[in-house]
Amino acid sequence: MTTTDRSGLRRVSIEASTLILVEGVDDLYFLKEFLAFCGISDIQIEEVGGKDRFSKFLQLLLPEAPNLSQLRSLAVVRDADLDVTAAQTSVPGMLRAFRHCFNLVDIGGGPSSAVS
Repeated sequence: MTTTDRSGLRRVSIEASTLILVEGVDDLYFLKEFLAFCGISDIQIEEVGGKDRFSKFLQLLLPEAPNLSQLRSLAVVRDADLDVTAAQTSVPGMLRAFRHCFNLVDIGGGPSSAVS
């Protein structure tokens, strides 16, 4: 469940043990349909409103999320757009701030990584 705060950021309540954060609505709809096609239903997907909002979302909203202790896996999916290197370094950089909350695992491979 989500609500919006005064800054326009959406507050999230953790409803599953796995949370996938995506850039926008198109990513959200695609991933929901893909997971449904694969028969996977126990994953929460939230869009953050653009690649520039991931960091703020992670810093301000995720730590305050109700039921955060229930979260076991967190994935961030973002587009490479025009700068693959920037995309590859931005996500690990954002997540390092949460290394005290989670065990970080780099699945590597960059934008060509496959789901296994």
